[in-house]
Amino acid sequence: AETKPVFVDFTAEWCLTCKVNKKLVLETDGFEELKAKHGLVSMRADWTKRDDRITEFLRMNGAVGVPFYIMKVNGKLIPLGETVSLSKIETHLL
Repeated sequence: AETKPVFVDFTAEWCLTCKVNKKLVLETDGFEELKAKHGLVSMRADWTKRDDRITEFLRMNGAVGVPFYIMKVNGKLIPLGETVSLSKIETHLL
């Protein structure tokens, strides 16, 4: 994924908001189409068991917990915050 845009979903099994975002955005045909159209690599960081590396990454990027979404496009990290939408993601891919 060195040259491809990357989308990272910081989530946890106990996070209700994470589950809603997955159902409404991340597990939709629209998200799959967006990934295919832009060569977007999607990754998930599971914070269910409070992994220290994930905690540090969240802290360094201004997040206190999950959900948290971030993209890497053209070598630049773009924090998307706690809410996500297809249009919000695609804006950074154009």
